[in-house]
Amino acid sequence: MCNENLVDRIRKLCEAKLYDEALELLAAEVPEGAMLPDMLILKAHLIQLSSDESPYELGDAPRLYELATKLAPDAHEPLYESGMYHMNVQDDPRKGLEYLCRARDVLVAQLESTKDAIRECERELDIHA
Repeated sequence: MCNENLVDRIRKLCEAKLYDEALELLAAEVPEGAMLPDMLILKAHLIQLSSDESPYELGDAPRLYELATKLAPDAHEPLYESGMYHMNVQDDPRKGLEYLCRARDVLVAQLESTKDAIRECERELDIHA
């Protein structure tokens, strides 16, 4: 879907603070309906950084974060980004906390799963740590 060349081009535009151009490039290369959560989050970030002349409005960003969380409900990044948006941009710490707690729970579950896998490896290797 989104190749490294596109990401590199967007990154270079962002480094030059050409956010409108980066947003335009992303929209032209990857239709929103084909975007995976990481691209939806990138688009939301670019919308927040874009100028007043951008065809997008700040209010478009939360819709993209929400779509990303629906596409990947058990992924940390969409939950984290939604929480930060609500806390810092919408000034809604209650809603931000809801998303951030869900993001934390995802990481805790991943940590526990990783610990279980390590213990299994150690048992298989007969390592006593």
